[in-house]
Amino acid sequence: MARPEVTGRQIAGDKPLVVGTTKACFLLDCGKDKLYELIKRGELESYMQDDRRKITMRSIDALIDKRLATGGKFQRSSKIPPARNKSAG
Repeated sequence: MARPEVTGRQIAGDKPLVVGTTKACFLLDCGKDKLYELIKRGELESYMQDDRRKITMRSIDALIDKRLATGGKFQRSSKIPPARNKSAG
């Protein structure tokens, strides 16, 4: 039987301390562009492990808690203009 501490697999019921970018995108239901924007704005903690970026679960949890406290509203980046309503005529 494989030992999780040796193989790196997660033990059932245990929450990881960090996740990679793909898992973080899945957990936050966002794309990598949005993920890196959140990292750049300081809303997510991350670090490099070899050539891979790792995001802390505590920062993901904190971001989700913050969004729930504000009614689930995401802040629009100042770089992206708001969508325009296209009206006929």
